[in-house]
Amino acid sequence: MLFKLTNIRNRVQKTFSIKDLLGLLGDRVNDEIQFGKERYKISTIQEINGSQNDTTSLIWKPEWIKVNLIVSASGQAQFRFEPNADDPEGLFLVVNGALFDHGSHSAFHVEEGVLYWHGRFQLEPTDVVYVKYLTLTHN
Repeated sequence: MLFKLTNIRNRVQKTFSIKDLLGLLGDRVNDEIQFGKERYKISTIQEINGSQNDTTSLIWKPEWIKVNLIVSASGQAQFRFEPNADDPEGLFLVVNGALFDHGSHSAFHVEEGVLYWHGRFQLEPTDVVYVKYLTLTHN
């Protein structure tokens, strides 16, 4: 099922799916959403098309997306990054195997397509840096 919502600021309409809605409302890291006292796996979503007699459905599964970031100069703190994730809280930055999550007291934030590093150490060209986030894909 698809539906459109109109942006309050610019009045532009955007199409969303049930998958988008569950991803925004649910916990994408743990792949779950809670309704009342019950928890459900987001990855088990089945969108049923057409009438009640139509058995055609889509099976959604979680998939981690990894985007490598290249440190081209000592002290680099900005990286052009256009995440496909709608929620920056679902982004994880990995530097030399150490995981940093997004948030108000974290080591990075993303704003208008730029990732800003403000961790406690300076990045070097020898550092291995990438961003990871969870998305749902269908079979």
